Amino acid sequence: MSGAPGLAPPRQQLLLKKGAGEVAGQDRAAHPFRTAKWGSQCLLCRTCGNYVSTPDIQCCPDGRSSEYRFENPVGRVCEIITLHNAWSLQMVGSAHLEHTWFPGYAWRVALCGRCGNHLGWRFEARSSAAAGPQFFGLLVSELVLGASPE
Repeated sequence: MSGAPGLAPPRQQLLLKKGAGEVAGQDRAAHPFRTAKWGSQCLLCRTCGNYVSTPDIQCCPDGRSSEYRFENPVGRVCEIITLHNAWSLQMVGSAHLEHTWFPGYAWRVALCGRCGNHLGWRFEARSSAAAGPQFFGLLVSELVLGASPE
């Protein structure tokens, strides 16, 4: 987990704010989380297939986007998708305001509740100016789309 925020807090530096068009050399439509219709698909842990969330509950903590690309202090680039809720996760440690990517929110490391894979972070409001009480920022590289467990 070198470069994980639990070892080195993320730096509040937005490398690339994702919007329409090309993102880091990829066509926006090429990424499965960016398609207009997901049907009954959900987000699963890439390592063990544990049900984590659904891509249709994306949130925009800054009011502009639900997709971000950040770099932490050790240089690890983290591409995340922000979601209102996520399930079957284990939060690790206390919440940290230092080096947060989202002003007004403290972060905690979020692991898959089944296999312990680092899936991202939970961001918890620490300011009255925060848009909501909490949201999740999950690593796109650690998620796959799959069939709903229902």
